[in-house]
Amino acid sequence: MKRWWWMFVSLAALGAGVIVTASGQPHPLARYGNSKLVTGEWAFSFATYREPILVLADEGPITGFAFGPGRAEVAYCAPVGQQGRWGLWVVAASFRPPEGRGYPFTKRSATRRLLWTAPEGARLRGPVWWAPDGSRIAVRADTEELSDVVAVDYGTGEVVRLCRGVEVIDLAWCPTGHRIAYITEGEAGRVVWLQTFPPGEARRLGEGGFNLRWSLDGGSLRWLRPSSEDIWVERTWDAATGEVTEANPQPARPQGAMWSPDGRFCATLKPSAEGEEERVVIYPTSGTVGERVPLPYVQPKRLLGWSPDSRLLLVLGEGDLPVAVAPRPIAEGIRPIAELRRGYSSERASIAGPPIDPRAGPPSWSSGCDVLALVVAEPSDSARELRKTGYPHGCLVAAPIRREHLEPTTRAKEEPDRVVYNMRNVALGLQMYLADNNDIFLPTGDSEDAWWILDPYMRNRSVFMRPGTEDEMVVQYLVPPGVRLVDVEDPVRMPVAVVDYHPDFYVIAYGDGHVKMFEKEGEYWESWEEWWREFWETREREER
Repeated sequence: MKRWWWMFVSLAALGAGVIVTASGQPHPLARYGNSKLVTGEWAFSFATYREPILVLADEGPITGFAFGPGRAEVAYCAPVGQQGRWGLWVVAASFRPPEGRGYPFTKRSATRRLLWTAPEGARLRGPVWWAPDGSRIAVRADTEELSDVVAVDYGTGEVVRLCRGVEVIDLAWCPTGHRIAYITEGEAGRVVWLQTFPPGEARRLGEGGFNLRWSLDGGSLRWLRPSSEDIWVERTWDAATGEVTEANPQPARPQGAMWSPDGRFCATLKPSAEGEEERVVIYPTSGTVGERVPLPYVQPKRLLGWSPDSRLLLVLGEGDLPVAVAPRPIAEGIRPIAELRRGYSSERASIAGPPIDPRAGPPSWSSGCDVLALVVAEPSDSARELRKTGYPHGCLVAAPIRREHLEPTTRAKEEPDRVVYNMRNVALGLQMYLADNNDIFLPTGDSEDAWWILDPYMRNRSVFMRPGTEDEMVVQYLVPPGVRLVDVEDPVRMPVAVVDYHPDFYVIAYGDGHVKMFEKEGEYWESWEEWWREFWETREREER
């Protein structure tokens, strides 16, 4: 049979690239200091005490707060007056230049309102969960005997009780806002529940309860359930059928693990080999190989969460000082941003300022990652202390974060083209192998073993590596052993290999030999996982 090898490369307009140092030329990133951090094509500059810090609330204690989706407003829980009542407040976080010199932060914005006052004897407690459209805000209301979760209407302040008398440890609004999933924890362990809005009777979806994630259209809900001490499985509830299925076993993660908003990475805090201090380790969501993120001069105490764009991770350091970390993906793990020159590394940045109060909740990012809200620790009314540190202690404040877009170097612009070129050679070599082996794919599903088998059909092994490196293998083989080309109805859609180390694009080689590049958006990995899921379901039906 005559074969045609053809490749079609769809290059999206990439306005971003990996930051690398051009040989012989000083990279502009060398000018960045301790309060600035570089990730991908963006440089983040965190506010210092000399810059305007907006005081949002000073009637503490603050017990929970969060930015609203797509808006410069913060909802927070705090007392109302001196009567012992608690309220849910909403305040604008819009900045204006400070007047004069010597006063490091602006006066509190007048755009603040009390949205709801809790019943007498009830104490409001974070976290604060905004609906994706900003129409409602969910919060916990505790009495001496019960813990309730209520949803407060943003426009009217009307309150609807979501659940009563249970300890809710996590909650996720459906993107359309008409369903709510939440996790309870009790003597029987963690349980996942689903409720429609307005609330009816809650439906029990099953045990487990880690990493609640809705699909972009709200048609499915995913979470992780421990099946043993070492393995967790992913459970999926389908809105169309109402069924819950299990798939994708993956290694168990330590308590306190945090998944990035895009679902790609999982950050954990693990003891070092010496057993004396903790270290940050970041894994691919379903991977077994993690990468330690070095934090010079920082001893992490706990994780504080990811930024909405999944580029930065906040870590609580000694003295309750927050530190920002910028991980970068590699073939099977995570690698921090490379050191740019001697004596300076862009993998971390101290968020200049005073200690934060972890009991009030982790810092909250605005949707655009340009403002960070936090509660300053150690309440104090001393004006002298205020001027000394530049921050009002015990207050909820908002700090601006400047983002600077960095033009990629010449080498960074060439990297996507080189990746596509390498993948074309891999796809071509695989087609040649199939022609010599009766259209039967490789007898292994392991990437490294697969590429050793294909070596006779390749010019050199560099096509499997990241451009510019000699040992960083980035091409992942996707075909399980024993698959024959004749068993595949649509080889044009069949993903056989993928490169997925770059934060902004990935490249796929298909069963008929062509290659495509895609920009990353949403749950992009489903584009190739779905094909293999359908393939095995069809094969199981045929075998029956």
